[in-house]
Amino acid sequence: MSSINTENGKITILKRINIVIEEISNVSFYTATSSSSLPEPLSQYDIVSIAPRTDAIFSAVCANPTVLVDVIVLDYGVSSTGRLPYKIFSSSIHAAAKRGVAFELCYAPAVLDGRKRKGFVQVVREFMSASLNVRDPRPVLVVSSGDRSFENEDAGPMALRTPSDMSNALKTLTMLEEKVANNVMSANADQILEKIRDRERGYNYDLQRKVDVYEEGDDKFRRLPEPLKGDNEVFLPIPTHASKEKISPGSPEEEDDGMGDGFIAL
Repeated sequence: MSSINTENGKITILKRINIVIEEISNVSFYTATSSSSLPEPLSQYDIVSIAPRTDAIFSAVCANPTVLVDVIVLDYGVSSTGRLPYKIFSSSIHAAAKRGVAFELCYAPAVLDGRKRKGFVQVVREFMSASLNVRDPRPVLVVSSGDRSFENEDAGPMALRTPSDMSNALKTLTMLEEKVANNVMSANADQILEKIRDRERGYNYDLQRKVDVYEEGDDKFRRLPEPLKGDNEVFLPIPTHASKEKISPGSPEEEDDGMGDGFIAL
């Protein structure tokens, strides 16, 4: 993963680790008492993502404040039928959102395997339905390519799609509103990077706090969480399209098997 340093125009490469947890007892390996630092050996990575495999693990990773995770992967590709190995509940989504934890859904399994296309659509709808009553703060969902392997081979660019293509597919297949479909491919990822920058600066991102947005001319500025030391306020510019998005789920009555024109067009 990379991000552009706006101060000098250079690209910063960030290291990410994705952890698959199959036993609830293993969750304790990725906990710490300080929310502003990562335990060993996670400290050598910038972004930590966890892919739960059971209901208990999913609930613990979402709600346990000592579990240090930036992204929870909704890995429907682990099943041959494209179904998640757990259910998505509003309480878990709300707990993760308050901790500043984002969710990730990968499209490559659906692009490469027709059996998993229905699963991709269903997971998006389940997530949006569970997020309806989660208001403060709103949950963050990002869509990326993810694992590009198919039948033990790397599919390479055959598994990749442009952000505009995926936004169009999300609007067509899952009935997402245009702004929401665009943000899951762009602005929402910026929020994850902001969390990483907060941690590097020594800010306690894990605190349950609201994000205040100010307008100054044509620019918007975000108030960062209070620093662990000192009383100085810090403001950073954020994209204007990153604030207050309306989440609209697909109709539960409309079942899409994922084999329609949306994915064929991709």
